[in-house]
Amino acid sequence: MFDKNKMQIEILKAMLDKNKHVRKINIDGRMALTLDGFSAYIFDEKDLLVDVSNVAVTTTIKFDSSKKVEVSDTMIRKIENKKTIVKLSSADGELSVYVDRSFLSRFSGCSYYATSPLEPLICSDGFGNMVGIIMPVRNKGF
Repeated sequence: MFDKNKMQIEILKAMLDKNKHVRKINIDGRMALTLDGFSAYIFDEKDLLVDVSNVAVTTTIKFDSSKKVEVSDTMIRKIENKKTIVKLSSADGELSVYVDRSFLSRFSGCSYYATSPLEPLICSDGFGNMVGIIMPVRNKGF
């Protein structure tokens, strides 16, 4: 299950480690923090226990909600470069997204939504609130 407190601890540790870089992303008017550039945790700044006012903003992402389609785990996996790639697809099979399992596990218990195969995967909690995004990987013959 997605645990915001655990994520804040992970962010704080990364901020204290001079070998790691925490970056902000503006997503539909909300703030996200990424530690690796492949996934990001979305927070309301008022809910953060850590001051992130000095963290650099890297980009802004806007999602077209009208194109958002729920995708779910197909249980199809592929090992590629020592990483397990997971295939998520819409109920009708029209849209498939491929993501690294290690990033997907950070948002277990969430619902997943996609707008296209190469746009970030949206992770939402049980109340429909966006809590994170994951960058997909390109499909190389799944």
